[in-house]
Amino acid sequence: MELLVEGRPLRVETRVVSATGALVVSPCPLPLGTRLEALNLRSRRRARVRVAWLGPGEAGSDCQLGLELSDAAAGFWGGAYTRAAQTVGH
Repeated sequence: MELLVEGRPLRVETRVVSATGALVVSPCPLPLGTRLEALNLRSRRRARVRVAWLGPGEAGSDCQLGLELSDAAAGFWGGAYTRAAQTVGH
């Protein structure tokens, strides 16, 4: 996944996804509440996200970001994820 930070791409490593967001590892911290645009590199879909949580990273300079997808981002992760989430929910 890429995040657009002030118009510049920031490559992050996606660890966990859900219908409402994602947990990513970022090379730099971003302030809570920061609103960004995310790009799903597989599907090329874009969505608005908000930094909802900050956590320590796994390596010295990395940090974890909890991202919340906007309501309009349905299907951001693609059809395979949507079908799997529906199966688990039932």
